[in-house]
Amino acid sequence: MKDSFADLDLSGYGFRVLVDAPWIHRPRAAAPPVPPLSPVTTPDELAAWAAAHGGGELFRPTLLTDPRVRVLARRDDHGAITGGAVLSGGDDRYGVSNLFSHTDNPRDVWLAVCATHPAASLVGYESLPDLPPALEAGFRTTGPLRIWLRD
Repeated sequence: MKDSFADLDLSGYGFRVLVDAPWIHRPRAAAPPVPPLSPVTTPDELAAWAAAHGGGELFRPTLLTDPRVRVLARRDDHGAITGGAVLSGGDDRYGVSNLFSHTDNPRDVWLAVCATHPAASLVGYESLPDLPPALEAGFRTTGPLRIWLRD
């Protein structure tokens, strides 16, 4: 359960805190000077993306048919997926989730997300150690978030 303001105590109801993290936001801004991420459009590409992400079977091909969801990949010179993210939303407002990077600096994937939709307002949440790269890419914290899990 998402507690969008981190102000509930659900421990007495069989829940435990899974994640404490700040919300992050990047307003519309000029595109950073990096190449944008490329869309994942086929089930085979999605399977490769999911394997690189580490999410395996969690990402099903029907995800690609949802017009509100964009699965995005960063590829090296040989076409191997080195990072990616999922954007959900529309109307120039997107949530960023499932961002990953297999490079030395995950900030580059955050910047590539921003370059993919520079005119969009982007929101997500990150905890340590993943928060600093998002902040380096122009995101700012906006408030607390807590995710609870029921045992």
